[in-house]
Parts: sequence; structure tokens; C-alpha cells
Amino acid sequence: MLAGLAFSVLTAVSMSAGNLLEKRAVDSMAALSARRAGRMLACLLTSRLWMAGFVISLAGLGFQVEAFALAPLAVVQSVYGAGLVALVVVARLVFGEPIGRREVAGLGVIVLAVVLVGVSLGSGGVGLAGSASRGGVGACATT
Repeated sequence: MLAGLAFSVLTAVSMSAGNLLEKRAVDSMAALSARRAGRMLACLLTSRLWMAGFVISLAGLGFQVEAFALAPLAVVQSVYGAGLVALVVVARLVFGEPIGRREVAGLGVIVLAVVLVGVSLGSGGVGLAGSASRGGVGACATT
């Protein structure tokens, strides 16, 4: 369970760091447009900063898969939700992104949900991890 929690934290940190790097890269580019998808894709793929953020986010996805294998879904998702709250705060401080009433309300809901999940796990929800397959990430079920 502790390893799953560690991988959950790695997921949140790497996904947030990847998003911040990608945001920084896009902010420094000329205006991108979905109408010119080929040009936009070329700009993104040739940006070292954007690609670094993308690779870090991919690593976060790998950490998330491992976290799901080692910890209950509620734990992994709660840590990731807390990471989203941190991402919004960092984006506000670093990029000056505006945070409106709706965003603040959404952040409050996330914090409340994380607290409620934590309280529910203290009452025996941790037993969910015992029912998971211990075959590891590499063992995939086929039908």
C-alpha cells in the first residue's frame, strides 16, 4: 500500500510538472490554431520544452499504472486529485492564471472529496487492496 501511495504521489508530481512545462512552451510559441493542425503539431513536436513536458507526463502515466496495481483506486485517485489542486495553485503563482469563483468552488469540492475518501479508508476501505490481483502490471488478463 505504501508503495502504491508513493507511485500516486509520483503520478501527481510528474503529470503536473509535465503540464506546466507544456503550458510554458505553448505560451512562448506563436499563436496556434486547430484550423492549421499540421502546423500546430509540427510546432509542438519541434519544441524541446513541450516535448520534455510530454515525456514527463508519459512517465506519470506509467507511475499511475503501477500505483493502480499497488493501491486501491480511491487512494490513487485522491492523491491525483490533490495534485490537481496543487497544479492550479502553482499555475496561479507561476503563470498568473486567473482563478474564478467556479474554480475555487471546484477546488473546494476536490479537497472535500479527498478528505472524505481518507476518512472512509480509515474505516476499513483499505481491504479493497487485498482483493486485487497480485500478478503485477506485466500480467494482463485476456479473454
